[in-house]
Amino acid sequence: MHESHVANQENNCKQADTDLSEGMKIHKQKISPLSGDFLSVANMTLEAWETLRLGVQKLLLVYNAKVCQHCSEVHVGPTGHKVRTCGMYKYEAWRGLHMWKRTVVDDIVPQKIVWHRRPQDPAVLEDRGRDYYGHAPAVVDICAQAGARVPEKYFCMMKVHGLPPNM
Repeated sequence: MHESHVANQENNCKQADTDLSEGMKIHKQKISPLSGDFLSVANMTLEAWETLRLGVQKLLLVYNAKVCQHCSEVHVGPTGHKVRTCGMYKYEAWRGLHMWKRTVVDDIVPQKIVWHRRPQDPAVLEDRGRDYYGHAPAVVDICAQAGARVPEKYFCMMKVHGLPPNM
C-alpha cells in the first residue's frame, strides 16, 4: 500500500501547474557509502551547518527575537505578544502569558546532542563510563562518521583525546 501511495504522489505532484515529479526522482537517488560523493556530501553538510548557525547568530544581532522561558514559542519583533497560549506542560488546561527572554542561536537552531563513540571506547557504551564518553551535535557526529573533518571547536566536547574508561 505504501509503494502505491508514493507512486500516486509522484504521478500527481503538481504545484502552480508545474510537474514536480521529475525533481522528486532526483532526490530519491541514494548515495553509496563507497562512492566518492559520500565524503563530499558530509563535508558540505557540515559546512552548511556551520554557515546556518553563524548566519542565525549574525541575524540575531540585528533583529530582535524573544523566546518563552516555559514553552518553545519564538517571537520575532521588538516585543513579545500578550496572547495567552503558554502552558508550562502540554497537559495543562491553564494558558498564561509568556515569559519572554532574549533569543540565542540554540533556541532557533538547536543542537541535538548525542553520545560520541571514539575508537578507544567499547562498541556498546556503558553507564559506568559515562563520565569519559564524549558528546557532539548529531549533525557533527554523523558527518564525522562519514569522514568529514570536524572543526576544532568540537574537540573538547567530543573528548577526542580523552582516556578510555577503565572497565
